Amino acid sequence: MTSLEDFAVRIKADKTIILFGAGASIPSGAPATTALAKVLSSQLSKPADLSLSEICSIYEKDRGRRELAIAVSKQLKDLEPAGGLLLLPQFKWHRLYGTNYDQLIEKAYRKNKTELEVLVSNADFSKEVPEGTLQYLKIHGDMNQDVGFGNQVRMLLTESDYEDYADFREAAFTTLEADMMTKDLLIIGQSLADHHLRELVNKVAALRQKKGLPGRILLLTYRSDEDRARLFEDKGIIVSSGGIDDLMQLLINSGSTKSEDTAPKADLAELALPPELVAATVDVAHNSKLNPNPHQLFNGVAATYGDIAAGITFQRSAFTRVRKLLTYDKPNLVLNGAAGVGKTTLARQLCYALSQADHIVWEHKNGFPFAWRFWAEYERQLAEADKVGVIYIDDCITHLSNINSLLTELGKRDKSHLRVLVTAQLGPWRTRNKSSRFFSDGNVVRVSRLGDLDINSLLNLIAEQSSIRDLVDSDFSILPRHKQLKRLQERCAADMYVCLKNIFASEELDNILLREYADLQPDEQEIYRYVAALESLEARVHRQLILRVLKVDAQSLQGFLVRMDGILSEYDIKPSDGLYGWSTRHGVVAKTIATYKFHDQQELFNLFETIAENLNPNEWLEKDLARSMCQEEYGIQKLIDREKQLVILRSLVNLLPADRTVRHRLVKQYLDMDMTDEAAREIKIAKKFIGKTSTMVRYSVYVLIRRASATEGILEEDRIALLRDAESLAIQNLGTKAFSDDIHNYKAYGQVGEELAEKGQGLEALDAAIKAAIEAEERILDPMLTEIRRSMERQHRLLSTRRRV
Repeated sequence: MTSLEDFAVRIKADKTIILFGAGASIPSGAPATTALAKVLSSQLSKPADLSLSEICSIYEKDRGRRELAIAVSKQLKDLEPAGGLLLLPQFKWHRLYGTNYDQLIEKAYRKNKTELEVLVSNADFSKEVPEGTLQYLKIHGDMNQDVGFGNQVRMLLTESDYEDYADFREAAFTTLEADMMTKDLLIIGQSLADHHLRELVNKVAALRQKKGLPGRILLLTYRSDEDRARLFEDKGIIVSSGGIDDLMQLLINSGSTKSEDTAPKADLAELALPPELVAATVDVAHNSKLNPNPHQLFNGVAATYGDIAAGITFQRSAFTRVRKLLTYDKPNLVLNGAAGVGKTTLARQLCYALSQADHIVWEHKNGFPFAWRFWAEYERQLAEADKVGVIYIDDCITHLSNINSLLTELGKRDKSHLRVLVTAQLGPWRTRNKSSRFFSDGNVVRVSRLGDLDINSLLNLIAEQSSIRDLVDSDFSILPRHKQLKRLQERCAADMYVCLKNIFASEELDNILLREYADLQPDEQEIYRYVAALESLEARVHRQLILRVLKVDAQSLQGFLVRMDGILSEYDIKPSDGLYGWSTRHGVVAKTIATYKFHDQQELFNLFETIAENLNPNEWLEKDLARSMCQEEYGIQKLIDREKQLVILRSLVNLLPADRTVRHRLVKQYLDMDMTDEAAREIKIAKKFIGKTSTMVRYSVYVLIRRASATEGILEEDRIALLRDAESLAIQNLGTKAFSDDIHNYKAYGQVGEELAEKGQGLEALDAAIKAAIEAEERILDPMLTEIRRSMERQHRLLSTRRRV
């Protein structure tokens, strides 16, 4: 299977015709063929395993053709294009074909004010169109044209429709055959397991082979399937895996296929995103029109915009306050807190409300890098139009460096028209270096557990929404309102996730999870506990890593996911690289399973050792996992034996010798174990790989402090000399512009001052450290620096008292 990068290089838009399958429309909210069949089956109370053509045939016999056409069109009429589809008009394609009934492609071209001639019958070939107008042949018909509506054409829904519509299908394939005399065919949005795709590709491949057509066939499938891919490649077809968003983003970024005369023609008032951001960004207004999923929502998954728009979420008591802060106060807002308190849902509720109040609101897709320079440029467009935009980044720690850069750039402007909303886990947020603009131009709000008002709002929602009330556990639903409230207050300690579990299942959360785990097969249990353990590290687990670590047979993968439905789920991270994420229902679930199933220290060590041995240092997700193992609460610090921690850290350093996080953590480990010689040696080695960093200079200060106190057989004057060296190094570190905003350097300086005072050298060094921290507070604005300064002042008072005594 060809990598998506190599696949994209082969595409030249003006030499390419595209054939769209169902998978091209799904990112814009269109139902998959199976999902559409299930909707129609439920309306007739028929079995859910019928194919689309089968249920459509039954529907037409039971209710008539018009009702069938209306039912299908109803599922598609409100869809709007998103992501990669919006980028299509940026390129001068030779011709488009499609098997979808929806009008997403037409809407994408209308948004871009680019002409598109749609053909759905032979009669359309007679239309007079301007030279150079792009044609789109809808081989299976259009949602607005059907005999059920009185038209002469029909959607291909039933088996008989294929016979009645044969003339246009044959004409379309004749056109396709002619195109392939000189052009390449790109097929987008099909599963390799789809028998319709096999029929289509076989037909196209036969045309190409029998008539010697020179055009290549490029097949982009939205599910990676190596075995089936080889079968297609045997026919001379170039196959890659990924979504339309990924492909279009690659084409836009390369610039090589961008057409000069198809630049966006939209008015400035529409404020279209730069093409480089489209596929990497969720349009909140668009996504709020997608279908809600109450069952998924009340199993702990963060609310979607469709859930919020449908009114199946409850408003937190903090909502009004945070909305006012972002809308009318400062342009940046941070929502931080522990896992499971509802940060993401609250942020999305805020985004939805702002989108309804004439703001242009976007959410960054975390599978893509955060391209801050394009957002800075987009802010200029907003300013010119005097509009306000909002960009939301969930779980921002991964992108914090680039977000810092964006805030620094926006801070140079008189007034920013782009507001930045982020969520963050509390622990990582406190310790990472943040741009001062988070504080000077924004607010930081701690999202805490549910209060009584929140719990009441949740109970009101259950009472008002039948789709949610039907999910409530019977033991809970029969309780009177005041007892429901009391149970949640007493049993849940107002934790969001546990509240939901007590409402929708009456047992204790841990027991529910452990019984569920016990019902699984041994191979399912093994994969479940490993996914949970990796997810508890706040890392993104992906399919290939699990296959590599557990030596799972790739061919049995789909069956495994079907059996684990509702327990584990797979989602796209970056299909272009074959990256598909795996996750449990919720981070709290992951941590619960990991705690129980890796309670044995030796087994926990084996887990970390196995991961370290199987990491791919060329994969960014796995490098991020290595960092998480070093930093997170559920990482190697859960190993009681520090020697075993060192074993894992040394393995990670050998694997990633130029990674700062891993290098820093190894030195800190040596310092924590009072292994100052090893720490000093590692600092020297690290300098060759990562250069001089603020953290390593600070650790050099701590090495000198430890030597001054722990070295045996030296005079007191030697200990003071070592501390004076540490003092000079700490001052040098704070005097380096690149390191002066690192709050932890002020703490190191203060510790030197305390040690000198303990040695009878006065309080001057500690005074200087406190003064430096006070001056820096006005610039850095991070509350953590204020805590550090106050701690130094407390030590100063204590030492002063001792001197007087």
